[in-house]
Amino acid sequence: MGFDLGPKLNDNAEVSRRISQAISEMYQSSLYLRIGYIVVLAILVFWRSWVTTRHFTERSILHAATIGSAAAILVVVQMTLSGAGIHMVIPVVVSIAAGLIGGMKRVLRGTAQ
Repeated sequence: MGFDLGPKLNDNAEVSRRISQAISEMYQSSLYLRIGYIVVLAILVFWRSWVTTRHFTERSILHAATIGSAAAILVVVQMTLSGAGIHMVIPVVVSIAAGLIGGMKRVLRGTAQ
């Protein structure tokens, strides 16, 4: 794209702007990238929740929910700035669920011992 636009426009700033816009549109329209982002986010939230609730306490589920909620808030902020719509509910729910599952898994494992 840069090689096609460069000789035609003779304006480096305009070429850079158009390339940035094309890349942004490509990433926004890619369903696979969104799904990959949600999966990676869920894995990281699950792991963080599982690690931080090492000690079996009555507040393990609360800590796990807090971790999932913090990730959900960051997702909302990031997607609001990029102009996302109603489909941002899915990563929010997935991040909260991953946090709770990670905490509950640790709690259930702690009660079995």
